[in-house]
Amino acid sequence: MANQPCTCVADFNMKLREHNTLIVETIGIPRDGSPTFTRPTIRTQKIESRKRLGPAIAMPTFCPFCGNAYEAQPSQPAIAEAPQYLIWSNEHRCWWAPNQRGYTQSIDRAGRYTRDEAIGIAGTARGGWEVASNPSEIAIPEADAIDQAGHCGRLQAYADRLAARQEGGAA
Repeated sequence: MANQPCTCVADFNMKLREHNTLIVETIGIPRDGSPTFTRPTIRTQKIESRKRLGPAIAMPTFCPFCGNAYEAQPSQPAIAEAPQYLIWSNEHRCWWAPNQRGYTQSIDRAGRYTRDEAIGIAGTARGGWEVASNPSEIAIPEADAIDQAGHCGRLQAYADRLAARQEGGAA
């Protein structure tokens, strides 16, 4: 006899319905092509709010009510790649090129840096950031930079406005 999936969550949801409550389930979509599945959600939270990573997702492999193993075990979660950053130079009005070697106006040819590299470069270039002046370099997450670049020069227009304010002495 084949191992039938348990109906514990559905059964408990029927009982909880009279209390206007239900068990939240997470839908799993494995990257390896395995069938999708649902599991009761185990709520987790970040310990240190200063860290950028969100809380880990806890996915049970056994029913928390009856103890039966779930049939389709979720595959190991893929470790997300760290987001890449680009560095915009307000001074040169260009992107930093790869390996800190020059500048380029093309976002496609811009260098990709880790967050730590980009923050380090932007925070120390040209003497670092100064109070009451625009920074010479800005670290920008790649996804944000690409989204902004897709809006017909919005980033350049923003840089031009910043430069005009600085030259005009406007706050």
